[in-house]
Amino acid sequence: FVQVAVMVFYVFPTEEMPNGLLFLTYYPRIQHGSDDWVALLPCTAVAALFYVAGFLSFVFYGLWNLPRLYARRTDDVEMFAFFGDYRPSMYWWTGVVLLYEVFFALANAVVINPYVRVYLTMVFVICFAVMEI
Repeated sequence: FVQVAVMVFYVFPTEEMPNGLLFLTYYPRIQHGSDDWVALLPCTAVAALFYVAGFLSFVFYGLWNLPRLYARRTDDVEMFAFFGDYRPSMYWWTGVVLLYEVFFALANAVVINPYVRVYLTMVFVICFAVMEI
C-alpha cells in the first residue's frame, strides 16, 4: 500500500534545469505546468481519493469499530487474528504504524532537499519512538 500511495505524489516534486524550466524529478521528460503534467492531475486526484484515502478510511473505520465489535464476541482469537502482532488492548497501534509508514514514505517522495528529508525523517522517527514509550 505505502509504495503505491507514494507514487500518487510523484507528479509534484520538481527540479530546476539550467535553462530555468522545472521538470518532474521522478519523470524527467515531463515539464511542470505543461499539458502532459496537467493531464496527469485528474489521474492523481482520483488515485489519491480512491486508493489512498479509501484504504486509510477503511483501516481506521475498522479500528474505530473494533472495540464495539469485540464486545459482542466471545472468541478472542477469532477477532484479533488480523492484529496478531499486537496485544488485544493495543489494537489501535496498527493505525499508528500505518500512518508512520505513509508519512515516512511521503517525506522521501515529496521532499527533494536531502537535508530537509533527513531532518523530517528524524522527526518522524523520534515521534514514533516517543509514542512507543
